[in-house]
Amino acid sequence: MTWENKHLSRVEHFVLNATLADYPENYTYEQIQDMIGADDYDVSVWEQLEDMSTANLIEFQEDLKRGVESLLKESQQEANLSL
Repeated sequence: MTWENKHLSRVEHFVLNATLADYPENYTYEQIQDMIGADDYDVSVWEQLEDMSTANLIEFQEDLKRGVESLLKESQQEANLSL
């Protein structure tokens, strides 16, 4: 699979796919979060997360994003040490 969306980083794409069943293409991560906050119908949350408040969902996404970025950074540092 090739990387197509120039508006999202791979981590942002991962986070959105992990939390949203559907969202419009060619929007930035921030724009999609704004759509979530506005209860925009172009964004669908996965059924398991539907009971979360909008604020909690956005916070969960941000926590997940920071966690994945941290893991990737740590993995890169370990790879650099093994060279």
